[in-house]
Amino acid sequence: MAAPLFVLPVLVSCLTKMETRPSGDSVLAGTTDSGSETCTVYADDDGDGFGAGAPIELDCDVVAVDQVENADDCDDAEAAVNPGATEVCNDVDDDCDGAVDDQDDSIDPSSQSSWYDDADGDGYGDPDADSIACTAPSGTVGDSGDCDDTDADVNPAGTEVCNGLDDDCDGDVDDDDNSVDSSTWSVFYGDADGDGYGDRDDLWRACSAPSGRVSDNTDCDDANADVNPGETEACNDVDDDCDGLVDDDDDSVAAATQSTWYDDADSDGYGDPDANSLACVAPAGTVADDTDCDDTSADVNPSETEVCNGLDDDCDGDVDDDDSSLDTSTQTTWYDDRDSDGYGDPDASSEACSAPSGTVSDDTDCDDTDADVNPAETEVCNSLDDDCDGDVDDDDSSLDTTTWLTFYDDLDGDGYGDPDTEDQACSVPSGTVSDATDCDDEKKFVNPAASEICNEIDDDCDGDVDDDDSSLDTSTWSTWYDDTDGDGFGDPDADSQACSATSGTVGNDSDCDDTDADVRPTADEVCNEIDDDCDGDVDDDDSSLDATTQSTWYEDADLDGYGDADVTTEACYEPSGYVSDDTDCDDGDVDVNPAASEECNGIDDDCDGSVDSDSVCPCDVERYDSHVYLFCESVVDWVDADIACSDETDFELAVIEDAAENSWATSTLLTYSSSHWWWIGFHDRNATSGQEPASGWEWVDGSTVSYDNFASGQPDNYWSNEDCGHLYPSGYWNDMDCDRSSWGGSQLYYICEATVSY
Repeated sequence: MAAPLFVLPVLVSCLTKMETRPSGDSVLAGTTDSGSETCTVYADDDGDGFGAGAPIELDCDVVAVDQVENADDCDDAEAAVNPGATEVCNDVDDDCDGAVDDQDDSIDPSSQSSWYDDADGDGYGDPDADSIACTAPSGTVGDSGDCDDTDADVNPAGTEVCNGLDDDCDGDVDDDDNSVDSSTWSVFYGDADGDGYGDRDDLWRACSAPSGRVSDNTDCDDANADVNPGETEACNDVDDDCDGLVDDDDDSVAAATQSTWYDDADSDGYGDPDANSLACVAPAGTVADDTDCDDTSADVNPSETEVCNGLDDDCDGDVDDDDSSLDTSTQTTWYDDRDSDGYGDPDASSEACSAPSGTVSDDTDCDDTDADVNPAETEVCNSLDDDCDGDVDDDDSSLDTTTWLTFYDDLDGDGYGDPDTEDQACSVPSGTVSDATDCDDEKKFVNPAASEICNEIDDDCDGDVDDDDSSLDTSTWSTWYDDTDGDGFGDPDADSQACSATSGTVGNDSDCDDTDADVRPTADEVCNEIDDDCDGDVDDDDSSLDATTQSTWYEDADLDGYGDADVTTEACYEPSGYVSDDTDCDDGDVDVNPAASEECNGIDDDCDGSVDSDSVCPCDVERYDSHVYLFCESVVDWVDADIACSDETDFELAVIEDAAENSWATSTLLTYSSSHWWWIGFHDRNATSGQEPASGWEWVDGSTVSYDNFASGQPDNYWSNEDCGHLYPSGYWNDMDCDRSSWGGSQLYYICEATVSY
């Protein structure tokens, strides 16, 4: 329970008191000269526990049962009236707070009545706008039967009329209310076809139109929803608009419903699209069709067959060959003459009424792509049947032999012939070619078209071999690399090309430093800032690094320059976040390292293995279960002790969690004093009156209370303000006024405990 910051009007003046304590801990609170205890009391005539009248001073041992220690009763003749009573609606100040009934905020709402707003002043209230009070507030009534509190004409006393409102608040509106005033009814007519127009012979009276009835009575056929004054007259033998006229006899007939009729002058059943008229029924000499393209000829119309005659017989817009429906039996066969030599291709014909462009009636051309090939030409050596007699070149007895060619043997089949052999014919005889420039007809890849390459042969027949041939294909050269350091690996930046290697060169280019024979692809990578094995990675970046050449580094997570001996890595050079030192004892705190100064905070700041000390803490240092405790021999009250502990970094009044810790604390405090009591961090300053004296105790750090060691009969909250706990030299606990620093002959020291573990 929190220590009170003011003095309540209820006072008990007791000058002396002997408080019973555990054996060996009795304390005399103080006595008067006479040795007796004096109390101030007041008369309680109605026996309700609250007194009134003048104070009475007497010996505490003779206080009567009708006397109490307070003077708070405002009517000591009525036991039901006192500060502990509940205010109710009765015109009496029941709870003695000076306010009566509705003026008292603590009024018991169950004693109040419900009142309802009457905004329209008709004497009936709104059931959805209510309030409770002892007496009716202005503008409210006790009745809650109004169903519309914005209209004074609507209430249970109103008369139901046809207006869409529940005038009499009986839950029924207009026709649904049997009490409706029938003089307010309207007349409605049957609308059997649902077209919105009614039958004058079928009437009904009601507030609202019943289903199937309307206020109109102008329908001339109530069995047809498409017949009424709102419809448009159409061609259908019906008086659609109810004006007494039907179809063409009605000037208002919709032209969109009339049909278009076309003149048929040649009586072939097909009409002229350019001669038409509108009507519901066809006029004489007209038809519904408009597809005749010549209304003067009965043989020309869409039903006729298109034939080759220069006319559009079937009226489809196409004439003769342009018409896909043409009777093809009337067409002629024509042959393509693509080379325009007057002779047609027998395999490329077409049927048409007239000769298509590029065609002829002849079909004797054997090559219609060449104007020099046709039955009138002479056969020559050209691999063609020039005269279209079925024989080609040497096979044709009519061949012109002056067109023969000379050929040479090509034994190696490389396309180049031996100049010492020849033959004549139109076509190349087997094993011969027309060329005579081969210098070795036994090697297929040796000829004038070959490229000179590094192979010690005159590949191109020009008389020069390999590097001596200016036309050498240099892409066949090999690349040779300088090996200055003689380690067998060449410098990729110093190369030369040739068919054969020159002195001081090698065929590989994998040396990354040709001045150092120890740097080469076969060397071991070590920590020396050099790419020893020429793989592009240096030192730590090389997965093949010889790890025995690396150093050990320690993580420095708090970046204080001191590393964690338990978190290491191996590397050639110091990685980011690591140092060579391994003496940090808390790498999560930058303020903890061997260079730090030890402070009083429950931790080993300078990493020397010792936590806090008397030289840096304001009180004597003790240690238990990885926690630092301060035993402070200063006489203070609990509040000042709590502040003093909190002023030290990470300290608060001691929290004793179990019997073992309590035993240790007791044995330790006895090494300081056996006559002093010691404040600890236990209190019930936040407890309610219902929790006093035993419930509501808590530790200053908010941790769960799982252990206490109060002396027998304690806590007792004897003075109604004993809200703080202290430890006796005996090890038992007691509750004490938080503002006291001593009691009787005993003074109070205090114990602080670090909130962190070391």
